Amino acid sequence: MPTKTRLDPDAGGTSPSAEPEGAPGFGPGDNTASAPAASGAGDVSGFIDALTALSAHLRERELIEGGAKRSWGVLMLAALFLLGLQSVGDFLLLQTVPQHLQPEGTLSPLPFAALTGSAAATGALAAALLGRLLVRPIRLVQDSADRVALRHEDSPLRDRIRIAQWVLFDTAFTRFCLAERGLQGRVALGVLSVAAAGTLSVWLLVAAYGAAAGQGNTLAQVGAAYSSGQMGVLASFLALSLVSVLLTRSRALKELEDARHLARQVLTFDRDFGGFLPPIERTRVQAIVNARSRRPRPAPEPA
Repeated sequence: MPTKTRLDPDAGGTSPSAEPEGAPGFGPGDNTASAPAASGAGDVSGFIDALTALSAHLRERELIEGGAKRSWGVLMLAALFLLGLQSVGDFLLLQTVPQHLQPEGTLSPLPFAALTGSAAATGALAAALLGRLLVRPIRLVQDSADRVALRHEDSPLRDRIRIAQWVLFDTAFTRFCLAERGLQGRVALGVLSVAAAGTLSVWLLVAAYGAAAGQGNTLAQVGAAYSSGQMGVLASFLALSLVSVLLTRSRALKELEDARHLARQVLTFDRDFGGFLPPIERTRVQAIVNARSRRPRPAPEPA
């Protein structure tokens, strides 16, 4: 007996009529198209439409994920560019300042070393964090789009429902993945802002030394002027770093709440649709749900 196929549910025989005998289109000698045939053709057409929608969804997802990767790549290049600027500034400072850092000089080496070291460390850390985002896949395991598209249900209508469920689930899961990676990107962006403040401070040191040395002052006078400028630049760097950390924390907490909402949505869809989520990804989603944001909860409304 022929087996029913995905695209021809009536192969090997006709389905029993759901209409009572004698209804219009089912009487003897009636040449009108039968309802089961029309229904089967509609199911096949709808299944093809569902596959088309699945293909469009995958293309759109690739564009969205590619855009996120490109933005992280641009930020990583910005971090490397800041490191290059810091290197040039450090080279200029090392060519001129060390004579004031000798035991008989007028400058303490601690502020100079702390500022240049912090700027270089934060720049390198920002580049490393953004590079990690760039090379890591957005999904920890491959999705099940191929298995969903090729899965054989007992009717094309069930196939259409299954594909529609997967597209809805995958849309929510893609948004969660981008939000979860966005949390890591927010941290990297905060480190990058500190690195930018460090780069600015290094070049302010270069400008301070140039202003002090360009007035024909003696070595002691240049050292005294540069020393006061150095402490001011260091204080500015610390203030800018503190502001960057506070802003990053505030935005990260807001984004964590958004990611937790998306995580709960993904778990709900996964439970209701029969389990599309691999165990590794479920652990990842559950970790965001369980994360503590430390944001004050709104007071309950009075009954």
